[in-house]
Amino acid sequence: MSLLIEAHYLPAIEYMALAAKQGSLLIEQCENFEKSTCRNRCYIAGSNGKLMLSIPLLGGRQQNCLTRNVQIDNRQNWQKIHRHSIESAYRSTAYFEYYFDALLPFYTKIHKFLFDLNIGLLATLIKLLKANINLLFTESYHKNHLSPDVKDCRNILIPNQNPMLRQQLGFSPPTYYQVFAHKIGFLPNISIIDLLFALGPETTPVLLNSFN
Repeated sequence: MSLLIEAHYLPAIEYMALAAKQGSLLIEQCENFEKSTCRNRCYIAGSNGKLMLSIPLLGGRQQNCLTRNVQIDNRQNWQKIHRHSIESAYRSTAYFEYYFDALLPFYTKIHKFLFDLNIGLLATLIKLLKANINLLFTESYHKNHLSPDVKDCRNILIPNQNPMLRQQLGFSPPTYYQVFAHKIGFLPNISIIDLLFALGPETTPVLLNSFN
């Protein structure tokens, strides 16, 4: 069975846990872009609390096109900001030096389309996790996907929303060491890089065990 879902930027732990459990992701590429979601933003644990990293888009929030056609506004220096934010948050973690070099090209090379950036990062994360996850892509849009071979999770994994639907997925956020937890408290279910930099090769087993 495939998990039907949109492409997120540096997805949350929940996203990657479901992907690892399911083993196959069917990425929605034929939808109209939905604003105020994790398609162009993620959350990390900064020294002052939860920090949102947002990718600026050409046309700003006024998007009226397919997600795969949404363009990044590379006139803004977002790559440098995100790179420095990630380095500041995680340079002292146990596995930062082992994994960050693999992500660095996404903050040096210019990507025109948000979808391409997200998929490139997702494929890299799957490789780093050594997870058995296949990537597939929709060829047309169906509002109600009724195939018994597809679990539709589109627009469900949104922070602070859809609590009832998400509860049915059985995911339970893992707890682990976070660098700034003594100062800001533990932050559950933020970007997968938070868990990856903390646990390294133990990340995927933790993901697979994060279900009730």
